Amino acid sequence: MAIIQKTQTSVDIPSMNYVDVNGYNYTLTNGNEHKDVRRRFLSYYANAGYTYKNKYTLTGSARLDDYNNFGVDKRLRRTPLWSTGARWNVKEESFLKDNNFFNSLGLRASYGYNGNINLQVFPFTNISLNNLDNFSQQPYASITEPANPNLRWEKTAILNLGVDFSILNNRLSGTVEYYKKNSKDLIVEFPVSPFYGVQNNDLVQNAATLDGHGVDFSLNATILKAKDFSWNSGLVVTYNTTEVTDSRFKNFSQYLNGSGGTPPVEGYPLGSVFAFRSAGLDATGRTQVYDKAGNIVNSFTSLKDIEDMRYMGTNIPAYFGSFNHTFTYKKLSLYILATYKFDYVMFKPTYGGYVDRSGRLSRYDLNTDIDQRWRNPGDEATTSVPGIVGSSGTSLVRYLSSDNRIMEGDHIRFRELSLKYDLNDLINRGSITGASVTFTARNIGFFWRKNKDGLDPDFLPYTGSNMKLPAMAMYSIGFNVNF
Repeated sequence: MAIIQKTQTSVDIPSMNYVDVNGYNYTLTNGNEHKDVRRRFLSYYANAGYTYKNKYTLTGSARLDDYNNFGVDKRLRRTPLWSTGARWNVKEESFLKDNNFFNSLGLRASYGYNGNINLQVFPFTNISLNNLDNFSQQPYASITEPANPNLRWEKTAILNLGVDFSILNNRLSGTVEYYKKNSKDLIVEFPVSPFYGVQNNDLVQNAATLDGHGVDFSLNATILKAKDFSWNSGLVVTYNTTEVTDSRFKNFSQYLNGSGGTPPVEGYPLGSVFAFRSAGLDATGRTQVYDKAGNIVNSFTSLKDIEDMRYMGTNIPAYFGSFNHTFTYKKLSLYILATYKFDYVMFKPTYGGYVDRSGRLSRYDLNTDIDQRWRNPGDEATTSVPGIVGSSGTSLVRYLSSDNRIMEGDHIRFRELSLKYDLNDLINRGSITGASVTFTARNIGFFWRKNKDGLDPDFLPYTGSNMKLPAMAMYSIGFNVNF
């Protein structure tokens, strides 16, 4: 068995260097973590394609991949991956070849498997050296990750169906694509019995499966075309949803009673957001919530069922994409780009504890919610912000993750504006083939956002030891010359 040694704290031991039987090099020194892992990748692959009469195309690819840090058995380290596809150029058929409405029309389909490796996990035992034991006064070691000889590749089966078209003398063209993904053997971390003696009682395994599907749609159009003026537009729409079909995760108590957040929950979408049903504060300024039966429970009462929380949606937008317009008048052109995200939620930023300084870390909680905190008995009638005694542990977690702090993230962002002028008629040609001057503005702001608090869903202010600034507006002027 190969063992990866890690020293994570200062221990009074001499430096040691050694190589194990598998060729891994290790160095143990005082107070630092050292890990030198040798990775080996091996791949065999082949591709083939055939087109008949410019109408029918078949493609195929196959590969065999091997990664030495997965599993002990060769069957787990090696994985075959493949895909096959077909395309029908419908426009070349006799019934459409002379049709002037369609300039092009193609149907395509593909199916196959791809694989993914996680470079942060290994099948070998990980051991950490610790400070002196309180009783023996000797350095001691603990297992941070037990051996996992069954660790293997993550795999995803993907089905794609698509249509490519162009009509009306190429004034309107686009693509519509449907896809379905089934992923298995996904690597997740979930709690295990303390009997195993694993740090944090967490074990990493190939344990989760996901089912996802979506639609990608893109459209390009020439809306207006005249002698000196033209107007072109583009639209991209993406819809995607992914459901957790098996996570092997059943014990939610640590998330309900202290750590906050939620892991993948079977039967719900990936990125699901669960929130506590807020019941305000008690007479001491601590958070209260409703359980699944509608009873009010305080922060000293444990919750065990994920149904004690309320499903609010996902933090992954179901719909996203962009649209753009290009207006051209003689030598002048104007380009406008907007992006959007719809149908997702998040928690509003708030304070994460009172301003303090401990050790080398400073907390910068500048959120004004702290001014609304509970101070005296009776304040619970007018605020849900915990007081000092309620701003730690379970009380704070349940406040931070309460349903009255949910914010919808839907927005349309003004991403870019660009104005360009062609200088070809104003320069002495000579060796110069073209020239232009361009003014560009990026990250301009919003056309629309659903939240009423003036918050940027992509750049929420962070309250903690680091500050997080939103994307700044950028303005530039460029001069381009071609020789």
